[in-house]
Order: sequence, then structure tokens, then C-alpha cells
Amino acid sequence: MSWQDSIFFEKGEKLVSSWEGNQESVEKRVIYGTTPYVPYKVREIKKLKRGILALTSQRLLFLEAHGVFGKSYHQTLSIPLAKLGEVSVGGTFIPFVSIADDVQNYVFHIDGIRKNEFSEFRRRIMDCCQKRREELEAEKGKSVLL
Repeated sequence: MSWQDSIFFEKGEKLVSSWEGNQESVEKRVIYGTTPYVPYKVREIKKLKRGILALTSQRLLFLEAHGVFGKSYHQTLSIPLAKLGEVSVGGTFIPFVSIADDVQNYVFHIDGIRKNEFSEFRRRIMDCCQKRREELEAEKGKSVLL
């Protein structure tokens, strides 16, 4: 079973592009101390989840990989392209891609994406966003006429 089989496509949706890499998340952990003056500390721990960032004609998805010998993929993120905000790059030694929607910011470390290759990556995503917004506007116009 391939990772594409893990995607449940909406009506008219198709796969446009995909990239392998990691999604970075920050988890807060409570670490209990041994002194009465500092009973606990809250630490932020970065976690990397391996998987596939998939761009469809309607959504941006992250499919998290599970398993060592036989891989299975589980969709852990789905952003409608109409709600996608900015796509940017950062990091000096280890480049990362930052993708924002109307709720939060997501960080990815995409294999093979360096700062000089980022513009093509961003253009592909933003072109699909623009096309999706135009499709939704056209659908909205049709429903108003009915």
C-alpha cells in the first residue's frame, strides 16, 4: 500500500505534488524538581514527525509515516487551500519551511528544499491556492444565480 492510498480525495480533487520530510511540533512537558523552591519547570520540546507533505488541487496535507519495515501513513494535517496564508523559508544551517493558515503556523523540514530552491516550491503551492480560490468564487457566483 502506497502513501497515496492513505488520501481520501474529495470530489474533483487530485494530487498535484508531494515532498518527503518532517513536520516539526513543539510539545510542552512538565519536569518535576527536587527542591521546594522550584517544584516543577515547563520545558518546550521539539518533535519531528516523518512523512509526506502532499499538495492536492483542494488541500495541503501531511501524512505521518508509521512503522520501520512496513510503512503505513496517517493523515495528521489538512489545510484547505482557500485558508492557506503565507509560505516562507527560514533557518541558516538547517532550512525549514513555514506554512500558515488562518489558525496557526506549521513548520516542515522538506528533503531537498534549500533556500535557493524554495521559490519554485512556494510558487507551486501559491498557484494552486489562487486557482482554488478562483474555483470557489466561480461556484459561489453560480449558486447566487440559481
